Amino acid sequence: MLESEIKEARTAEEILACFPVLKELYEDKLRDKSEFLERIQDQQSERFHLMYIEEGSIVVAATGFRILNTLFSRKTLIIHDLCTLASVQGRGLAGKLIDWVIRHARQERCDAISLDSGYHRHSAHRFYLNKGFYLASHRMQMDLCPTE
Repeated sequence: MLESEIKEARTAEEILACFPVLKELYEDKLRDKSEFLERIQDQQSERFHLMYIEEGSIVVAATGFRILNTLFSRKTLIIHDLCTLASVQGRGLAGKLIDWVIRHARQERCDAISLDSGYHRHSAHRFYLNKGFYLASHRMQMDLCPTE
């Protein structure tokens, strides 16, 4: 797969094409396509990037990230989402996306790449560890809005 096959979702149509992939990751958090589009567009106004790989006309893998400067880790690319359709997992698509993200972070002169991964996602943890990530902290959270 060529790097040029990794594209950025900028238009509403491109963003919506990513919905099925990210719905698999967040099935309990994403209600419908219109909410998804609105949330991605809101994030894009905050320097969020949604990258994807498609086969034919179907998006099969996607990742979302942004770059922030923090006191703790300095200039950091933060991966918010990374998912491959279950039907095509095991074909190296997530690896191609993460390799692209690592190259992008280096080009942007980032000091680190960071991500959160749910405790129950053991295969994702193995994947990230094999890509050179390490367990750096526990993230604490308090939900302020009830989920439906």
